Amino acid sequence: MPVMEGLAGVSLLQFGEDIIMLKMLERYKVRNITYLDIGVNYPILGSNTCNFYLRGYTGVFNRT
Repeated sequence: MPVMEGLAGVSLLQFGEDIIMLKMLERYKVRNITYLDIGVNYPILGSNTCNFYLRGYTGVFNRT
């Protein structure tokens, strides 16, 4: 169900913002990632944080 696929990985967002965030965190060696996603509409497609979840990071979704 990926929206975008390329050299950086598979993105679930229209413009690959999740991959950009993951690459920035990787570049600055941020290891312990915890996220809070407020107002999430769909839990997978279009989710800013689903890629974090799929990689084993912890967080909270607040679906509105």
